[in-house]
Parts: sequence; structure tokens; C-alpha cells
Amino acid sequence: MVDIPIDLLAGGAPSFTRTPEEKKREVEEFVSTPIEKLKDVWLRVLSSENIAHKQWVYSQYDHEVQVRTHVKPGHDAAVLVLDPHVIALSCGCNPRHVGLSPYEGTKLSVLENVTNLACMGASPFCAVNCLNFGNPEDNKVYWEFSEAVRGLGDMCRTLNVPVVGGNVSFYNESEELGTEVLPTPSLGIVGRLNDEFSKMILSGNASLPSPRAKKNETLLLIGNTYEEMGGSEYSSIVGGGGTPPIFRQEYLNVIELVRVLVQDQLITAVRDLSLGGLASALCKLTEGVGANIQLDGLLPPSVWLFSESYGRVLVSTENPELVLELAQRSGVEARVLGATGGDGVTVEFTEGAVTLSLSEISSALGSLERLMRG
Repeated sequence: MVDIPIDLLAGGAPSFTRTPEEKKREVEEFVSTPIEKLKDVWLRVLSSENIAHKQWVYSQYDHEVQVRTHVKPGHDAAVLVLDPHVIALSCGCNPRHVGLSPYEGTKLSVLENVTNLACMGASPFCAVNCLNFGNPEDNKVYWEFSEAVRGLGDMCRTLNVPVVGGNVSFYNESEELGTEVLPTPSLGIVGRLNDEFSKMILSGNASLPSPRAKKNETLLLIGNTYEEMGGSEYSSIVGGGGTPPIFRQEYLNVIELVRVLVQDQLITAVRDLSLGGLASALCKLTEGVGANIQLDGLLPPSVWLFSESYGRVLVSTENPELVLELAQRSGVEARVLGATGGDGVTVEFTEGAVTLSLSEISSALGSLERLMRG
């Protein structure tokens, strides 16, 4: 890492300026699913290629190179040891959300990666990007690109995260089929654990949260859920749409709270809520263990399960009272959902209950591996 004037690196490059034209997308209405059909939709969401386990993919590669991997693939973020430092890494974005709102979607892509780092107790250090778009000679594509860059810059400035590198890939389209990729500003963000916490991790006096909860632990949802179904995995499966997610200042408080909970060893397992919402995070956190939770009638069951509002984290803990106390002090919404254990995952709504057995969850999340293995 060096601190030098950016013009020294990028100054003098030829410029390319066009007149951006906003690409307006029609917002379809949200389609709710009745309680009696919710189980089928839930299993279809878990089985989608975007949410099912990716073990078949990452097991093709050696993630133990140089024997520095502390948290292996399958968690929200990877963790490497660069003695005496410990760093965390998170990559990704949500092209559907960016497609509906390039500015907000890119801001939220930054936020989600930083949330992943917080789940490992890390603070963001720097970012890189790979900006994938269609033909920039199309003024609407040029608008998507310029709005995504604006969102990336604004969010990184808000979080004080320097963008230290990246590249741009244009013309990702097919003239034959008349198609183009969704705007995809892929991000990679590196975070670091503070020196004291790093020493505790390396000495064995502290541990990082697991991606899987244990039995007889309390489940808490940190952060507010909003009816933001636009661009969700749920809507891609059942149709319709709804309002896409937007950035809220409260999300920054959630990130800071989660980082403190990890560093203070108050949570045993953690998953951020992103693709698939609570439905996905709950099944992955309690896979093989089971859970029973209760959700009120303030939101429709479809929204509770499948909203992809950002700034939310699902945790398991043996100290729920202390977690709730810290959340209250931080001005962050947190609620006890229920507890782990049982023969499946049961969610009780005011309209009725929905249960997925452990074998049904395992089968759904293993669908991609079965597909790839033929």
C-alpha cells in the first residue's frame, strides 16, 4: 500500500464522454405467495444456482496455497493469516439490483461486501473492481456505467475505503441474440482485523464465528426488514417484482455492531442476509441442526422470508440478553427469532407454520453439485 497522487497513475489517459440516457425499467408489482404454497417456493429458492452450495466449484481449486487460509471457503468471507496480521476478503455484487438501480445497487454491493467482512470482525481496508457492462456507445449503457461508478465512489467515500485498482470490461453482449449482460460491477474488498483481535486469534484465545450454528442456541435477527422484493431471487422464480432495495444510514450501525459482537466473542455463528433473504440464511446457518422460529404479522410471510433488504445479519448466541443490550445501545433493531435444534426448520407465522425437513434442505442446497456431477 502506498499513498501517491492518483494523477501519477491515471493522468493523461484519453477521455471518452457521451451523453448518458437513463434506462428506465418498469417496476412490476410484488406477487405474494399464500402460506400453503410457501414451502414449494422456499425449496425452489434454495435450489437455485445462485443460492445452492458452490462446493463443487471451489473444491476444484487449492485454497491452502502457502498454508495461510484460516477460514476456508463456504463462509461469508475468507480469512488469511499474514503473521502478525489477519485479513478478510469478500467479493461479489448483485447484478439484478444494479440493473434496477445502478447507483443504489452499486452502493449496496459495496455495503454487502463490507458486511461480510464485519461478520469476521474485520474493518474494510481497500477495494478493487471489475466493471462489466454492455456497449458504452449505447447512451443507456453509458448511463448505467456512469451511475454505477458514481455509486461506487460515493459508498467508498462514506466508508473511507480507497479503490486501489480495477478494470473495465465493455461490449459484453450478443449481436446474434440481441442480449447483453446485466450491469455487473464485481467488487473485491479486503478488510483487516485490529492488532489486538489478530493476536487473540493467532494465540488461540479467540475464535471467529462459524458458518453453522450448534444445537440449543438462540437465533437473533439484527437489522430491519423492509418490503424490498425487486430484483430478489424470489421474484425471479415466482414472477412479479416490487421495490428494489435502497441504502439506509442505519446499515452502517449494523455493521459496526456486528464487528463488535464478533470481537467480543458474543456470537457463535453468523450469516449476512443477501441473496434469498432470511429463507436462505436461516437454512444455511442451521443446516443439519434445525431451528424453530416465530415471525409476527407486520410483514407478509413472503416478505419476511425472501426480502433482500441489506443491513441484516442472522446470528446464533449463548448470550442473547447481552447481544440485545448492545444492539439497543447502538440504536440497532434486533429481535430473538427462536432457537436451534429439531428435525427441520420451522417458521411460525400468524397465518400458520411452514416446515422444511433437514433432508429437504440438504437436497435443495446440494442441487448444483448434483447437476455438475451429472
